[in-house]
This record gives sequence, structure tokens and C-alpha cells, in this order.
Amino acid sequence: MRRIIFLIISICTLVGTATAQWSIRPPLPMEVSNNAVASVRIGDTDYVYSFMGIDTSKIWSGITQRAFEYNTQTNQWQEIAAVPGMEGRIAAAAVGFKGKVYLFGGYSVAPNGSETTYANVDIYDPVSNNWSSGAAVPVPVDDQVIAVWRDSLIYSVSGWSTNQNVKNVQIYNPETDTWQQATQIPGAGVFGHAGGIVGDTLVYFDGARDSFNFPLNGGNFMGVIDPQQPDSITWSTLPPHPGPRKYRTASATLGSRIFFVGGTDNPYNFNGIGYNGQPSQPSDLVFAFNSETVGWETYGPALSATMDHRAMAASRGIEMFLVGGMLSGQQVTNQVTSYIPDIPITGINERSANRSLTDFELIGNYPNPFNPSTRIRYVLQKRQRVQLQVFSIAGKRIAVLIDEDQSPGDQEVTFDAADFSSGVYLYRLTTDTGSYTRKMILMK
Repeated sequence: MRRIIFLIISICTLVGTATAQWSIRPPLPMEVSNNAVASVRIGDTDYVYSFMGIDTSKIWSGITQRAFEYNTQTNQWQEIAAVPGMEGRIAAAAVGFKGKVYLFGGYSVAPNGSETTYANVDIYDPVSNNWSSGAAVPVPVDDQVIAVWRDSLIYSVSGWSTNQNVKNVQIYNPETDTWQQATQIPGAGVFGHAGGIVGDTLVYFDGARDSFNFPLNGGNFMGVIDPQQPDSITWSTLPPHPGPRKYRTASATLGSRIFFVGGTDNPYNFNGIGYNGQPSQPSDLVFAFNSETVGWETYGPALSATMDHRAMAASRGIEMFLVGGMLSGQQVTNQVTSYIPDIPITGINERSANRSLTDFELIGNYPNPFNPSTRIRYVLQKRQRVQLQVFSIAGKRIAVLIDEDQSPGDQEVTFDAADFSSGVYLYRLTTDTGSYTRKMILMK
């Protein structure tokens, strides 16, 4: 048995409302909840995966090692090689990375109710249908947030470790099979929280912590990863997200947004009955964090109210798959639905954004948000005239940082905003061949 109460009270600003398209997909071959979900693209086909979880019995013996693969082109599920080990796990996390799936942690439950958190890194190769092992997680965790940064590193954020919450942010490098510790989260350690990474921005919220009956945490946090030093994260507090605080909400990143679906406002262990003895009720709320506006957006509702999720699987950069989970009445389900938001999905901080501007590239600023200064980086392919200006969100120019001829190569300029008030600002890089504008956020 395990697992807060930590509240941040502020005004919630909802940025926009949109509609979306839901579809019913072929069901999983078994009813399963608290399963790890991920997706991988192989050739021109996206595959969705479900690993482990708990069956309809909702007791320790119902925790499974079974795994399944869904072909998004043929719309068919098939069972694949079971997750290795002596026993199944719940509350594990999975991500797709360069054609393979990486499965992290989770916990097992003994007949007497005791729990063991695993340090496993299990790597699934869809081509060979075989498993291999990666370096063990330094601080074993379950019920954590897992996300990929810049297609190079995998971040594990907080979670539960056998008998306590931990505040660790742990970074795994799949290329070198090594771990390092990053800047810890600013609030209390949590489990069952939700979050993700978009660009260089890491977001997580809510979950529960180690306190009587494991009440919900109310923290909403954003961390900016330093591209030059990925283990350095600058944290700040976000306004509350739409709706009540959440536990075990599904999440997925599409373009510049991180989407969140379902969950519950009553934390529980694995049977859907809250630590307070009350049955937990699932949610059909859908909302997103927009990294470009640094605000929340409301969507939905979902096709049905669900909870007990680890993640959603993103496909083609436009569609998300919600796989299994619990419905009302603590019903473990094999339901699979997919979701295409009715918004333009575009990347953020992508070098391809400047594809037509071959003579220069505005990379971005770090940190962002910042207080009181930030570094703006850009690259010149040839010697040319450069002007770098800063504007208020209303379009008033407030600073000229550069106005001169510059040589080719990487450039970096510091903007000191000590004399300006908090808010969104624009910076524009103009050269002989064009201009490009980005947003930055000053948070004092």
C-alpha cells in the first residue's frame, strides 16, 4: 500500500476551445488496465503497443506480463513476446525510440500485498520480436512520467520507489545505455502524475504523494531543458490546468501541444477503490498544454470516461490512441479509441521551420520562460547584415540587441529584461535574405 497534499492556488487561464474527432478501434485481445503504452514507426507504418497491466480480477494475481501490437494500417492486434521476468508489473512506462520500445520500471504485488518497485529497462525490438535489457534505473521508480527529448534522451520524472516518493529526474541515453541525474523537481515527489516534453519544455502536474490516504497534489510545473547541458532544468510554476486535479491521466505529445485525457480526482492503488475507501470515478475531460502560448486549452469530451492510464500512443504526428484502462464502476476494459484534434498540428523549435531561409537560422532562446535574462541563439551561413529586435506582445519595439554586419557561424546574444514586467515578448531576427520571429516568456 502506498502513496499528498500540496496545493498551489492561482487563477487558471484557458486559452481557446476546440473540437476533435474520436474513433472506435478494434479492442485489445484482453481487458487490461494500468498498462504501459507506446508507439513506434517502422517503414511507413505506425504500431501501437500495450505492455503488462492488470486484468479484470483487479488483484495481485491478475497482473500480467502479456504484450500486444496494433498495426494502424491493417487495424489488427496481435500478441507478441511477453515482457521478460519472473512476474508481471503495473505502473510501468514505455516510449518508442528509433524503431524500438523502451519499457521502464513498474511494480509487482505479492500475495500479502507488499510491493516491489523494479529498476528494469526492457527493450523490445518489433522486427525480431525479441527483448533485451538496458542499464538499470539508478533510482527504481514506478508511476513516473516518461518522455523523449529531441529524439536523443529519455527523461523519467519523479514517481514512487517501493516505499516512498522520489523527486529525481533521471535521464537515460539509449545510444550509450547510460544514466545521469538532472535537476530535481521543485515540488514534492509525486506518483501517478501526468506530463510530457514538447521542444525543450517539460511539463508535469498533479499526481499523489506520501501522506495520509495519499491525497492529490495540486502542483503544475514547467521545466526548460538547457540544450547545451540537458541535465540542467529551469523550473517554474504554471497556472492550474482545466478541471479538477488528476491522477493517472493519459498523455501524448502532438506538435506544440501535450494532450491529456481521462484520469480521476480520487487516488487509488490498483483496484480502482480510493485510498479513502470511496470508489474512484473516471473523467472524460480532454485538455492540452500549448507550449507556444504557455497556456491551457480545453477539448472534448472524450468518447467515454476512463482512468488508470499510463500514456497515450501518438501516430503519424496527428492521432492519439487510448488503450485499455478502467471505465465507470472500476470496470477493466479492452476498449481502444483514437483521437484526432481539430487543430493544425505543427512542430515547435524545428530547424525545418527556416527551410526556405537558407542563409540563417533562428534556433531559439534559453531559458524560456526566463528571469531576468535569456540567451538567444542563431546561425549565419554567410557574412551579412543582422538586426535582432525585441517587441512587446502588442508589437511595440522595446530593444535592439544587434544591428551590424556579422561573420558566419553560431551566434549568441543575451537579453536582460530586469527592467521589464512579466509577460510574453517577441524577438525578430532580420537579415539580408529574410526574417523570423519567435516568442519568449518573462516570468518574475
